[in-house]
Amino acid sequence: MLEARMTPADLRVFFTAMVENWAGPGWDAARLGFHERLTPALQPAPGFGYRRLHLCARQLYALSRAPALLGAPVPAGLAETVFRLLAERFRDERHGGFFQTLDLDGAPLDRRKDLYGHAFVLFGLAAYHAASGDPAALPLARQSLDEIRRHLAVPGGWFAAMAAENWQDRDGALLQNPNMHLLEACLALEAVDPDPAWPETADALVDVFHQHLYDPAGQALGEFYDEAGRPHPETGHWVEPGHQFEWAWLLYTHAERRGTAPPDAADALIAQGARRGTDPAQGGFWDRIDRAGGVVAETKRIWPVCEAIKAYAIRWRRRGDPTDRAALLHWLELLATHYLRDSGRWHEHLNRDLTPLLSDMPGTTPYHLLMMAEEALPALEAQS
Repeated sequence: MLEARMTPADLRVFFTAMVENWAGPGWDAARLGFHERLTPALQPAPGFGYRRLHLCARQLYALSRAPALLGAPVPAGLAETVFRLLAERFRDERHGGFFQTLDLDGAPLDRRKDLYGHAFVLFGLAAYHAASGDPAALPLARQSLDEIRRHLAVPGGWFAAMAAENWQDRDGALLQNPNMHLLEACLALEAVDPDPAWPETADALVDVFHQHLYDPAGQALGEFYDEAGRPHPETGHWVEPGHQFEWAWLLYTHAERRGTAPPDAADALIAQGARRGTDPAQGGFWDRIDRAGGVVAETKRIWPVCEAIKAYAIRWRRRGDPTDRAALLHWLELLATHYLRDSGRWHEHLNRDLTPLLSDMPGTTPYHLLMMAEEALPALEAQS
């Protein structure tokens, strides 16, 4: 474990090593793709015969953003290679969109169209364009959003989470998570591209949040809904505290872009994420609770801690309330004490008592850690 009281310099050293791990041992240079997971010894974890679209796209964000954010060295041309991997191997030239997975040699494996993966392609393209200025990035992003809007939009205002290779047989049920990440991608792209489709789509997704996803009476954000946008009869009671913080950060970000006050829901999500989602005995955030705060899954992944830090950091930046900075520091200390290890490594998943459950490191997690760094480092450095 790392020192609990990490300085901004300590965090930069950790994050730089993390990026180097994934640009080095995490990258399969022979067959062009990222390994699904690395062991603590920085070896590819066995048993994964596929490459996931959203992992590749998240790594494109990390490779593109790390040099400016951290001064982290990235091998020359690697971000462009990853962009080409998305634009050429993952891209479905016949039907449009992107395949969900490839095999290890780069051939399509799961050919379905997954909104979650497409959202991260857009997010990765925003970071890649901002860093490289590659003229091919924004046209691909615009085309991809057009395909999402044409093929996955449903009458309720949200986007279907999954469709067949040819965009048919859509699952029209409302899933919170992929729609949330599409909002995140649109906010990232509106910052680098004047196309009005980005803010239009972002505003529409915020409307979906208020109309369907958020329960103002219970101050809860559900995960699964039916095709009419009502809580799913079997899983509609599930709540993930990490997503409460993630949505709070998005609502604050959206309000900043529009020059408006954040909605009351943003602060309610932070308050309830902390009150209902925290383990008062051992510390950390439950992976899943119900709408009343009952524990559904008592394990504790790393990413909800990152999302809490982001939420408190953006609110501190907006308001300057020292209690938000204190909360940020509290969760950063827990992260450093129980999750982060030396040399850019981490424990991905903890048991209830904060002992390691999974120490293999998924290639999707650097996205969460670097997004946390985007918000936390300025807040820490402003007070150091």
